[in-house]
Amino acid sequence: RDEVGSLSESFNIMAGEIEASTLSLKKSAASLENAQRIAHLGNWDWDIANNTLHWSDEIYRIFGLRPDEFEATYTSFLNYVHPEDRELLEKAVNEAVQENRPYSVDHKVVRPDGRVRIVHEQGEVLRDENGRAISMSGTVQDVTEQKKTEDELVKLSAAIEYSVNVIFITSAGGYIEYVNPMFETVTGWTKEEAIGKNASIISSGETTQAQYEELWQTILAGKTWRGSFKNKKKDGTPYWGTAVITPIKDKKGEITHFLAVQEDVT
Repeated sequence: RDEVGSLSESFNIMAGEIEASTLSLKKSAASLENAQRIAHLGNWDWDIANNTLHWSDEIYRIFGLRPDEFEATYTSFLNYVHPEDRELLEKAVNEAVQENRPYSVDHKVVRPDGRVRIVHEQGEVLRDENGRAISMSGTVQDVTEQKKTEDELVKLSAAIEYSVNVIFITSAGGYIEYVNPMFETVTGWTKEEAIGKNASIISSGETTQAQYEELWQTILAGKTWRGSFKNKKKDGTPYWGTAVITPIKDKKGEITHFLAVQEDVT
C-alpha cells in the first residue's frame, strides 16, 4: 500500500506539472497569435521533400483564406501570388535553396475576393547532415498600408523636387534643412551650401522689423503667413518673391519646422 500510495502521489504530482506546462504552452501560443495579429505578421514552415506547408492563423487572415479552403502546398501558395510577382518570388526561393542563403522580398498577393495586398516575405533554408535542403521557415507580413504611405511620400517628394516654385524647409530656429532644385536655380545657393545656414542668407536687408515681427508672430502661433519679400541671390542680385510660410507640427502639436514656398515674381 505504501508503494502504491507513493506511486499515486508521484503520478498526481506529474499530472499537475503536465497540466501546468500545458496551460503555460496554451498561454504562450495565445500570446504569440495575438502578437502576430497586431503586427500583421505570420510564420510558415515548408517541408520541401513532401511539399507541405504549415501556416500560422495570421497568414490565413492576410491571404483572406480559411484552412479548409487552402491545399497547404507550395504550388497552391504560388497561385495566390500576383502574376506580376510570381517569377520574382520563385527566383528568390530557388536561389535561397541552391545558394544556401536567406531571402527577403516584397510581393503582391491576390485574395479570393480579388483584393490585392502587399506582403514582405522572408525565409531561411534548413539542411540535413548531407547538405540537402529539407525545409524552409519564414515569415509573411502585410505591409500594404506602409507601402501606400511610402508611395505617397515618393509622389510628394517628386512634386516638391520638380516644383516651379522655390521650396525650402527650416528648423524651428530658422536654419535650412532642405531646399529643392528651384531654390538652387533662383537663389544661386547650392543645396550643400544652403543646408545648415539661416534662412536670412536670402534676405535683402530691406524688409522692415515690423514685417518680420508680424511674420514670426503669425507662424509661431501655428498659422500660415502670406506676403511678399525683396530677396537677394548669392551674388547679391535682388529678386522679388511672394511667399507662403507654414508651420509643421509633431504629434504633440509642437512646431518643429517651417515650410516656405516662394514664387519668383521679379
